[in-house]
Amino acid sequence: MKGRMSLYRLEIDWTVDVRAWHLAAALAAAATVAGPGRVAAQGVLAPDAALEAMAQQQYEAVKLSIVCVRTVVKRDLQVVIPQTGLMGMVKSPVALHGTGVVIDSVDEAGHTEYIILTNDHVANPSLYFDVHSRFLMASKEIATSRPKDVEEASYIVDSSNDDDPSDDVALRVIARNPAGDAALLETVHTPHALAVFRGKIGYPANGITTGALVITSGFPYGDRLNTAFGRVLDLHHEHALGIPHVDYAVDTPLEPGQSGSPVFLVTETKVEGKPEAQFSLVGLLHAQEHGVHLMTPYSVWGSTLAALPGRNRAGSMVGGM
Repeated sequence: MKGRMSLYRLEIDWTVDVRAWHLAAALAAAATVAGPGRVAAQGVLAPDAALEAMAQQQYEAVKLSIVCVRTVVKRDLQVVIPQTGLMGMVKSPVALHGTGVVIDSVDEAGHTEYIILTNDHVANPSLYFDVHSRFLMASKEIATSRPKDVEEASYIVDSSNDDDPSDDVALRVIARNPAGDAALLETVHTPHALAVFRGKIGYPANGITTGALVITSGFPYGDRLNTAFGRVLDLHHEHALGIPHVDYAVDTPLEPGQSGSPVFLVTETKVEGKPEAQFSLVGLLHAQEHGVHLMTPYSVWGSTLAALPGRNRAGSMVGGM
């Protein structure tokens, strides 16, 4: 492998005990599609097998737009230099991995760049965590600016095991929404084309109900892309992580590396009289709380998309519930 990087690889996981503000390192990877958890005891209907089968086949094109995001955090540290025994200052790098989805493209001086939607804590981890050597310490409050001795740089990579930087795609933050734990990243001189999700962003006209079928993909532990079906379990989960807001509870997997994974509502539509699955981007996975898997819904981060520099996506969005 070329260009091996000497980096500590950690996965951010917002596994949260709100009372103690305990944030453990967490952010999902088999290439197979898993079925939703059994939630009959909560009154949710069994999955529509026909819709799932149709969606599984048609989702392949959507899945191409989902990427692994690496953010490298460097901080000044005082260490003993082994060769001399003297104290010295070094930049201690920590590589953090999450997931994002490419939602737009824009022409920059004749060159195409791409816009990625992900969690804010994936794009700006030093605002949420203090970096001490190999370790992350949870911040009690979200910082408004990173410490002066901290540097961050984000990239699209193949996986957390990708040690060849030659095809990494540099990213820069163009918009943040801490209240919705969302951020927009733009590629910088991308060396190759990326697939873009061109479907609906936002809720359907009739909104979302508990029991609705969803599908998501992410990079557990920053490794291979994992895809899984699930169900919406709760539309009103009060969550105090960061700025307090209302989340949706879902029964899709949420493992280290999956923060920022897009959650798509799956519905059936007709195209020229034939049934097809329709995928609407309605949320981002971002946290676990007492075993409950949570996503930030479109209603808390949809306004972030006003910063999109490319084509007007407003026509593909329906307002919040």
